[in-house]
Amino acid sequence: MSAFDSPNFKRVKAEYYLKLAESGFKDIEGSNGRIMESHTQNSFFKRHQTFRMTLYEETREYYDWAAELVHRGMFESERDKQIWTLHSEGKTASEIGFLIGLDGSWINRLIRKLRRELLINLDLTFYEYDERG
Repeated sequence: MSAFDSPNFKRVKAEYYLKLAESGFKDIEGSNGRIMESHTQNSFFKRHQTFRMTLYEETREYYDWAAELVHRGMFESERDKQIWTLHSEGKTASEIGFLIGLDGSWINRLIRKLRRELLINLDLTFYEYDERG
C-alpha cells in the first residue's frame, strides 16, 4: 500500500482541502496534477483585457489632450493646425496625407515635430500636463 492510499493521509488531505476551500483558495491544478486549461485561458484573458483597457484609456487621454491644444492657437500655419486637428481626431498619417495631398511619412514627421514643439511651448510633458488637468 502506498502512503498516499493510507486512511491517515486521506483524512489529513480532506481536512486541508476543506480549510483551503473555506479560505476561498481556488486550486489551478486538476486532480491529475496539471494546470487546468480554463484557468490559463481565464488568466490570459483577464490580463489581456486589463492591458487593452489601460491602452484604450491612455490613447483616449492623449487624443483629448491633442484636441485641447487645437484651441490654444499655438500653430505656425493654418496647414499645421489642420494637420494637428486631423491627428487629434485619430486619423492616421496616411489618411491625413491623402486628405491634404501630402506624403504620409512627411505628415508623421510633422506630427512628431509639432508634438515636441507644443510640449516645449507648454514647458511640460504630456503626463505632467495630464496631472495638472
